[in-house]
Amino acid sequence: MDIAVAVGVGEVSALVDAAERVLAGYDPALVTASDAMRCVKLFDRLERFSYAGKTLSIGRVAETELCRRAGFRSAADWMADATGVGVGDAVRVVETAKALQHAEATAEAFRAGVLSARQAKVIADAVFVAPSVEAELLAAADGLSVRELDDKARRLARAASEEFDADRTARQHKNRSLRTWIDGDGMGCGMWKVPPADHARVMAVIGEIQSSIFQTARIEGRRESSEAYAADALVAMAGQATGTTRSTGSTGSTGWAGSTGSTGSTGSTGSAGSGGRGGRGSASDVKVIVRVDQVGGTANIPPMVQVHISASASVASQ
Repeated sequence: MDIAVAVGVGEVSALVDAAERVLAGYDPALVTASDAMRCVKLFDRLERFSYAGKTLSIGRVAETELCRRAGFRSAADWMADATGVGVGDAVRVVETAKALQHAEATAEAFRAGVLSARQAKVIADAVFVAPSVEAELLAAADGLSVRELDDKARRLARAASEEFDADRTARQHKNRSLRTWIDGDGMGCGMWKVPPADHARVMAVIGEIQSSIFQTARIEGRRESSEAYAADALVAMAGQATGTTRSTGSTGSTGWAGSTGSTGSTGSTGSAGSGGRGGRGSASDVKVIVRVDQVGGTANIPPMVQVHISASASVASQ
């Protein structure tokens, strides 16, 4: 039987130094293709160990006020600054660490490199609601994709959970959040996490405006990703809420104007022109990207929704 030996920062530092030396001398051009395939698996396992160690460590940091005393809003903000990852990515690591606190067997499998970070988070979320499902999910993890594991976790937790609808609603409301930050490129970024019903209302409005923007872009001969159009719709929705308009576009500016009535219907119109709707004045080139992720959610609990926003704008006088 393997006996765990307590280690500290000195041993971890030595491990990093050893990995650095090995990688410095590793040249994939000098190994056979079959050995390179083995190395892919070995490096993946090394990456899992590293990610697990980082996740468990930031979980410990998040239990304290150390980051706030250092001038950061949270452990995730400190981690983003210290490691160079996005704040949204850091938030997910911290959330995984917190979820694993309620799933001891899952945490051990994660520590051993058996589970990826996503697998560990899926199982830990289900265990939080229905502890009895942990063993079955751990046994099934190796033979399922992450999506299949997530579906199975939801089904099992739905059947085993004793959480009432009112409890679920209260918990989701408590976990709502909105975060914004500026990345290294000067892009305005954001992430919100809201219960499913609120998400549906927001996305219904964005979807309606997005459809109009898509049609206008096709008429003008512009083709961009659906995420870019969703981002434009988000900016347009903000303009409707404040009674202002925003111009956007890489090949020309397009302005949208609309109004939201008491019934929740939203109208939108589009017109092309370098000056938007205001003739002379200022024209804005706006670049916004929106990514929507369903996260957490534990089986009989619909997933919370995280929306990641990146935006930048430049203004030129007309």
